[in-house]
Amino acid sequence: LLPLKGCLADFKPIKNWLPLSGFILGGIMKEVWKPIKKYEGYYSISNKGRVRRELAASGTKVGRILKPGIDGRGYKFVILCKDKNHKINRVHCMVAQAFIDSRPAKKEINHIDGCKTNNSFNNLEYVTSSENKLHAIKNGLRPQHPFTKINKKIAERIRKEYIPWKNPARVLSKKYGVCDSVIAEIVNNLAWKNI
Repeated sequence: LLPLKGCLADFKPIKNWLPLSGFILGGIMKEVWKPIKKYEGYYSISNKGRVRRELAASGTKVGRILKPGIDGRGYKFVILCKDKNHKINRVHCMVAQAFIDSRPAKKEINHIDGCKTNNSFNNLEYVTSSENKLHAIKNGLRPQHPFTKINKKIAERIRKEYIPWKNPARVLSKKYGVCDSVIAEIVNNLAWKNI
């Protein structure tokens, strides 16, 4: 396979490509439509992230694909109308709700490839806020905080060096230029849990 560059939304099908989850031979995903929750009978959403009108209205027709806008954070959105009430809805949220399931408590939607405009259902997953931020940092989508003084190697070193009667948090905090509470969080596995 060739390395993919940029957004997977720009993916071009490759002949004789082996099928992956949700794909059919030829590399083209079959488009499946489901009603949008709270807008059943009015609009539907596809597994590819397209929104379709299901009810005729003044100046529009059934089957019309809505053209999404891009909000200030880079996410696609559409304005849905029901009973003369207009509401802005992010496309990735509607795709996840229809094709993955309802969002679990305290979970966010992550774009696996990092491209906020690729709202295909197989590019979305539910993650915690910290997992989402870590994914963004690892993939260069979000810079690590410029004032961060602790990294994985330093956190490991702090855990090894911490001895309450010899190297307490107060001593290590001066050595590494952070607050005592930062050291306490690291040695008590409240911060840097994954090491």
